[in-house]
Amino acid sequence: AQDDRYKNVTFVEVQAWGPSRIREFANKLFIDTGVNAEHAFKFVSECLRTVDLPATPTIVSLYMSIFPKAGSQISSLSFLRLLEKIEQIRLGTNEPTSVDSLYNRKKILQSMALTCLREQSIYLETDKLERIVSQFFTPKKLSVNINKFIMDLVLSGILRSEENTIGFSNFAFFDYYLAQCFKDGLINAIDYTSNLLKCEHVTSALSLFAGLERENIDLVHSLIDAVEKNFMASGALKLADLDAHISELR
Repeated sequence: AQDDRYKNVTFVEVQAWGPSRIREFANKLFIDTGVNAEHAFKFVSECLRTVDLPATPTIVSLYMSIFPKAGSQISSLSFLRLLEKIEQIRLGTNEPTSVDSLYNRKKILQSMALTCLREQSIYLETDKLERIVSQFFTPKKLSVNINKFIMDLVLSGILRSEENTIGFSNFAFFDYYLAQCFKDGLINAIDYTSNLLKCEHVTSALSLFAGLERENIDLVHSLIDAVEKNFMASGALKLADLDAHISELR
């Protein structure tokens, strides 16, 4: 259903925002909230200055979303750190029962990302996600209200519900949880770095994976070596570009 609306669209370009648009957005977003919009603007501007990302409305919104709770504690964030902070704030601060732990929520989202990868979509039919939740909790002998569990993930903003489907609200969240799948060994990175067509689908996730494993220098070098071996000859990408991108994630 999501694709039908855009079946006649061949290309969409999202324009990046300049400083005046970002400041205007901050002023409107935080009006009558008690949040200092100018400080939020400066925080987001500094973050964007230090990361290799365009100031699109989505990127700006993600950075703005954490400012009220974390902006006063830090001067800037890499994109990976931003996603980690969003996860902590939206999923880790409200754990009324053991079922709702951050660990359980992360594992469900990883399983969902893995299933989405196989189906080449960031949306799943609702009953498929319900099965993922059920299959996760059944061996643990924990009683779970599946509908409430899923709805809490939707209310967090990580997922969104549309008709009979549940999907990641943003590709960034899909890539982030897919990166965690690589980290936890649910996916073998070499299976993707050795195949150009498969690698195209997970490039952002692999970048985030390298960031998650930033302390594991041997692993990062092995990923770079695999890319160099399989793609440099075809000119598919420049190793220097990959090195620079991984450095931004550290």
